[in-house]
Amino acid sequence: MDPFSSACSTQPAIPGPLMVAIDASFGATFNGLTISLVLYGVTCGQAIFFYRTFYSRKEFLVKILVGGTWLLDTLHTILIIHSTWHYLISRISPRALQNANWSIIAQVIPTEIIAVAVDCYFIHRIWRLNDTKNTLKAMALLLPSICAYGFSIAYVVKCFRFPLFLDSKKEEWLMGLFSSLRMAVDIMIAGSMCMLLYSIRDLAMPQTRTVHT
Repeated sequence: MDPFSSACSTQPAIPGPLMVAIDASFGATFNGLTISLVLYGVTCGQAIFFYRTFYSRKEFLVKILVGGTWLLDTLHTILIIHSTWHYLISRISPRALQNANWSIIAQVIPTEIIAVAVDCYFIHRIWRLNDTKNTLKAMALLLPSICAYGFSIAYVVKCFRFPLFLDSKKEEWLMGLFSSLRMAVDIMIAGSMCMLLYSIRDLAMPQTRTVHT
């Protein structure tokens, strides 16, 4: 008998229900990881292009924002890879599938920091382009973003306290709250930017109809 086939035949098989659970849950996680890695490659390309092309022409804070965003995105990617490895390779068992690993919870933090930083950047641009320098309007855009970040941190703390996926219903309201706030902030910032650019369209370059901010 072939010793290799004999050794393979003695390996414990993964239970059928476990395979179904992995396919229905962490199969989507693996697909998300694949897409995330592709987008991370795009981010790396954009960061390299920025530093090679615009580094000498941009403000110091913009350089810090680009570098910090790239570092946080790198951390986020590492955490996703770790959590996927944890569930699909190193700790593949029914018990492991019942608990949220620390890395799958912690990946919310760099994501939210990036979101707040980008929101602050665009809010500052809106304030800077506005002739009236409406600080109250800028604060009205910034406050929901900060609140969303606070609720996301509360969500992370709750998840660490109740790591079982069966307990996730206890944190559903927090997830819904900070996700809704984040979506509302994005819509308000995009709407404000569109209205502002439309109001100063006469300042655009005739050839391109673009406004340099």
